Amino acid sequence: MSGDRPKRPLSAYMLWLNETREQIKKDNPGSKVTDIAKRGGELWRGLKDKTEWEQKAIK
Repeated sequence: MSGDRPKRPLSAYMLWLNETREQIKKDNPGSKVTDIAKRGGELWRGLKDKTEWEQKAIK
């Protein structure tokens, strides 16, 4: 039955990460997936204005 439930919408962070991941990979060649995710988290926490991504997550 859990397959019948609608998927949760992506969070602002996930929307941002999906759009930013390739650039993070380019900036950190040879990094593992976990390192890319960790770096993404650091960048997200340092992002001053998250309004754009929060608005996209609401839609």
